[in-house]
Amino acid sequence: MIIRTKTEIAQAPSPFLINMNIKYSGNVEGKMKKIQECKHILVMVVVLLISAYTSACSFSNASAPQAEMQEISETQSKLADASTVQAAGAAGFDSPEQAVKAYLEGLKTSNFKLISDSFAEENYLDDVLRQYLILSQLDLPTDSYIQLNDADEVKQFLEKLEVQLEAVDLGSMKLLGFIPPESLLDIYGTETHQKNMIKQAEKYGGDNIESCVAVIELEENKYILSFDVIEFDSRWVNLQLGGIFAHMSGLDSSAAGAALLDTEDERMLKNFISDSSKDLFEPGIEASDVGKPTEVIFEMEGFDSPQLAAKAYLDGFKAYKPDQMISTFSIESYVDHYDLQESLEHVQAYVFMHQEFNLPAVNDFSRSFNIQSRKEQITRDIAGQYAALHIVNEGYFGNSDFLKDGDTSDESISSEQIDLSSMKILGYIPPEELLEEYDADSLLNTKAQQTKVCGADEVESSVVIFEFNGNKYCFCFDAVQYENKWYIRWLGGDISTLLGIPNDLVGIMPIDALEKSEVEKLIVPIA
Repeated sequence: MIIRTKTEIAQAPSPFLINMNIKYSGNVEGKMKKIQECKHILVMVVVLLISAYTSACSFSNASAPQAEMQEISETQSKLADASTVQAAGAAGFDSPEQAVKAYLEGLKTSNFKLISDSFAEENYLDDVLRQYLILSQLDLPTDSYIQLNDADEVKQFLEKLEVQLEAVDLGSMKLLGFIPPESLLDIYGTETHQKNMIKQAEKYGGDNIESCVAVIELEENKYILSFDVIEFDSRWVNLQLGGIFAHMSGLDSSAAGAALLDTEDERMLKNFISDSSKDLFEPGIEASDVGKPTEVIFEMEGFDSPQLAAKAYLDGFKAYKPDQMISTFSIESYVDHYDLQESLEHVQAYVFMHQEFNLPAVNDFSRSFNIQSRKEQITRDIAGQYAALHIVNEGYFGNSDFLKDGDTSDESISSEQIDLSSMKILGYIPPEELLEEYDADSLLNTKAQQTKVCGADEVESSVVIFEFNGNKYCFCFDAVQYENKWYIRWLGGDISTLLGIPNDLVGIMPIDALEKSEVEKLIVPIA
C-alpha cells in the first residue's frame, strides 16, 4: 500500500492547530472561497426542481457561424441570470447560531434532511465529507492517492478504514458554545469588514453574511468549526463550511472550517466558554428521536424491464416531476449492494473525492452520505438533460461537427423555456441493433466487471426513442437489476459513449445525428 502525491512524492498531511490569539493583518476584504457549484431551480408553474450545477453553458467551436454563436451566448446569459442562491427547502432560522446548530444536529444524528434544510444551496456534500475526515481523524490523503497493488492491499486498506469509521460515534457530539469571531480576529469587527460582508452577500442575492464559530466536543477531543451564514429577508441559512473566517485564519480549505484544538487552545477556551461541560443540544437528542435519513426511501420498487424504468422517467421528465424521475434510479439498493472492494481492486488506487463512493457504508453516516451523494449526482444529471434538450431544440447543434465539439453545462430550464407537452415515447432500440460491437467480448467483460462492482444481478444499456417538437431523439442510459427488478443506473452510460454522444448531452441526441441509416425501422414498442 503506497501513498503518492500528484507529483509522486510521498507526503503526510499535517493537522492545522488554530492559534486562538491570531491577529489578521492582511487585506480587509480577504477572498471568499469560490463556491464550487450554485443551486439552480427548475420551474413548472409552482413545482420547483432544485438542482446543483456549476456554470453557464460555454461553447468553443471556431467553425460555427458568428451569428449562431452570438445567439448561444445570449441564451446562456439569459439562463445564468435566473440562477441565484436561494433557501433550499427550509424557511430559515432566526439567527446564524440556530442555522449552525441545525446543521450540527443533522451531523450528530446522520440526518441529511436536517443538514440539507440548514443550507442555502445544495452543494455542501464535499465539504461535509472533508469536515467528517477531520472530526473522525481519518487518515485519508486529500491531495494525493493511495496505490493499491493487489487484492490483499485493498482488503487491508478497507478493513482499517472500516474500523476507523465504526470507532467514531457522532451521536456523542456535544455543542459547547459559540465564539464571537471578532474575539478571535480584531479586524472582523471593523466597520469596513462588515460592509464587505454585506457586499459579498449581495452577490448571492442575500442581505448579509456572518461568520459563525462553534466549539464542539467529540470523542474527548474539542474542535472549532467555522461557517458562513447568509441572511435572506431576516432569515438565516448556512452558505458554506469554513468560508471567510476560515480563510482569514489561515485554515486550509481542505479542512472545511474544522480544526482540532490542542491543549493550549483548550485552556484558552475558558476565556470564551466558561462552562465547557454544558451541551447546547437538546437533552437526549439521538438519531432515533430525529428520524434517520435512511428511513427516507428515494427509489421505487423497481420495474420489470429497463424500458419500463425509462418510460416512468420520461413521463416524469415531460411533466417536470423531479421526485418521479429520481425514484426510477437505484439509490438505496445501489448503495447497499455496491462493492467498494471490487471497485478499488479494479482501479488499484484510492483517490479521495474522485470515486463513485469514498466511504464503505458501514455506519449510519457513511451509508446516509452515500445515499445523499448518489441522489445529488442524479439530480445534477437530470438538470443537465433539460439543458441539453433545450440547446438541441434551439438548433444550436444543427450539424454533427458542432454537436461533437460543442459543450453544454447545466442550466435552470423552466417550462417557459422548453414546452414538453408534445413529447411522446415511441419505443426502444436494442443496443446490439445499433452497434455490432455492443456484443463484443471486450464490452461483455466490462459489463461483467460493472455487475460485480454494483453487486447486481445484471447491468444493461438501453436506448429509448421519443419524439418532441417534430424531431426524434434517442435517450441512452445504463440500467441495473436487483432481485429481478430493474432501475436506471446512470443517464448516458456505455451505449451513449459508444454512439459518440458528447458527455454534456447526458445521453440525449437527435437520431438524425447518429449517422445510422434506417434507425426508425429498428424501433420496438415498449411492452
